Amino acid sequence: MLAQMGLAPMPTQAPTAGFWTCSCGFRNKATNHLCGGNGPLGCKTPKTPVSGTTPVAVAGRPTPRIPAAFSPADFDVAALGGFGPQRTKQMPGHATPYGKGLGKGGMMGFGKGQGEWKCRCGFGNKASNLVCGGANGTLGCKAGKEWICGACNFVNKNANTVCGGEHGTVGCKSPNMEALATTALAAFDLKAFMPQMMEPQWACLCGFKNKASNSVCGGGGPLGCKLPRSDGQGGGHFFSGPEWQCECGFKNQPLNTVCGGNGPLGCKKAKPLV
Repeated sequence: MLAQMGLAPMPTQAPTAGFWTCSCGFRNKATNHLCGGNGPLGCKTPKTPVSGTTPVAVAGRPTPRIPAAFSPADFDVAALGGFGPQRTKQMPGHATPYGKGLGKGGMMGFGKGQGEWKCRCGFGNKASNLVCGGANGTLGCKAGKEWICGACNFVNKNANTVCGGEHGTVGCKSPNMEALATTALAAFDLKAFMPQMMEPQWACLCGFKNKASNSVCGGGGPLGCKLPRSDGQGGGHFFSGPEWQCECGFKNQPLNTVCGGNGPLGCKKAKPLV
């Protein structure tokens, strides 16, 4: 046809080195590890099969599920994105206007320590890292930390105190429970919360254990013998030394000079001299 019109036929374009064609027919650049890359094009089938994956439906066709973590070498660094409106296909099970699919991302799970988090690139970060790998040094992909809302699965940037941010219509507005728990733990005062457990105790000669604020054995209640505490004389003593066990098998407080003290317990044998 072209010859009849006096036109020379167009030369056949040779395949470009490094490009690969998906089974769906989409032509991908070499750095694409998914068909279509991180954009809206392509069927999102991986370039090479990933062992241990489970098929899921994407764009009306089965495709292997994307693993939870990748090596940093698996990504096209030039194509990695930061925070901003979502203009790409979302990962199955995640809704986020921040980041670009499997590009630079944030927290996909926690590490073993309190507050530790794992970036989408697979790098495990300590809790103090606000960017992957820390602000200084060469480790990590430097993506900002994110958190996943437990109520709606929305992926938030770390600055969001509520899901989707305080303003706007995205997210379910649930609070960041991890941040609240961390703040509460840091402000928790064990001594103020359980003062009685932190106070020293004293034992009366009758063997009754008293909290430090009791001025008489048993305090104002029905317990104890009501002898006054005298810090070493008369009614009571603070604990000192280990417990001792009588020949009869009764375990005595260190202040008991006879088995069972002045109460009805024990055999009343004298405490052996050490």
